[in-house]
Amino acid sequence: MTATRLDQAHAAMMVDETDDLARLAFFADFADTELFVVLKSDGERPSEAPLLFDTSDGAFLLAFDTEDRLTTFTEGPAHYAALSGRAIAAMVRNDGVGVALNPEVAGSSMLISADTLVWLSDILSREVRQITAIPKTLHRPSLPAGLLDALDTKLASAEGLARAAILVDATYESGETISVIALIDPVPGAEQALARSVAEAVTFLGAEGDALDVMFIDSAAPIYDRLAAVGVRIDLPTPEVAMPQVPDPSVPPKLR
Repeated sequence: MTATRLDQAHAAMMVDETDDLARLAFFADFADTELFVVLKSDGERPSEAPLLFDTSDGAFLLAFDTEDRLTTFTEGPAHYAALSGRAIAAMVRNDGVGVALNPEVAGSSMLISADTLVWLSDILSREVRQITAIPKTLHRPSLPAGLLDALDTKLASAEGLARAAILVDATYESGETISVIALIDPVPGAEQALARSVAEAVTFLGAEGDALDVMFIDSAAPIYDRLAAVGVRIDLPTPEVAMPQVPDPSVPPKLR
């Protein structure tokens, strides 16, 4: 079976179990991966609750990163719920339940403890500072190693929520200079989701919480040209829109 993204992240983490950045990278992938959680059932009808098994280390639900791995473990079809790792962490954070990931069916098989899921839920709730003050001067950004790639990857999942992101260093009237990411033309109501994506990119890179501030800018605003002139730009994906079919007058219509 082809190695999944979680397999690869798990293997990288296990090369050196003291490597905090590899561990953070694994949990970043875990949070974003759709997992298939086995549900309780009476054989025909599923429950809304996950199937749990008890060990000396506590209770664990069963989660797999592919449907094939789930059915391999259960030796046939089973009722399941498809949830992201972040959703699972939030769901069980107060229940003392861990996750048995890919048990017995992959190299990434591991037990993720209830305490680890609480930690993950906590770091996923971290926020970056949102600023509204206009900087006095803007400069080419000085970014922590890997942050640009981390933001590029993370913002790829924010398809259609903004047009672009521009990274700069900004100096304010107070003399403070900070790194800023400006989200350009955000969709109304998407600001919180965009800020959360930025916060996660910073957190899972192991950077300090104040490594990056965020602002939301309309491309018609006077500061936009200043940002574009010195900043590093990340274009966000735009949703594909099907072009309307123009009828060919030489082709008769089909009758239904």
